[in-house]
Amino acid sequence: MVHVVIIGAGIGGLPTAYELRRLLPKSHRITLISDNPKFTFIPSLPWVTFDLTPLENIQIDIEHLLWRRGIDWVEGKVTNFDPHAQTLYISGKNIPGKTIHYDYAVSAAIYLCVALYRLHYK
Repeated sequence: MVHVVIIGAGIGGLPTAYELRRLLPKSHRITLISDNPKFTFIPSLPWVTFDLTPLENIQIDIEHLLWRRGIDWVEGKVTNFDPHAQTLYISGKNIPGKTIHYDYAVSAAIYLCVALYRLHYK
């Protein structure tokens, strides 16, 4: 069994999780990590800015969406990672000091993409 972890549940991470679930065998585990329990459809934010719709109209709970598709969800933020040990370190309100081991990791969180870029191009 392969474990794929996707970091970030935004407009990049959520579709990535859906597509991997569709393409990979059901025996493979997919986990999505996000520090926000809601997905916000970013292209609709101007409607909220101009009071044309409330924020709740462009948000949806992540956990329910993922559960229906057989995707695990962890509410927390990746604070560190060890690519050699294939381990992510996560913190959150209910999970201090949690680690997740993975076979493959996808970074779909902008803050982590910037950190990885800086590490690689020092």
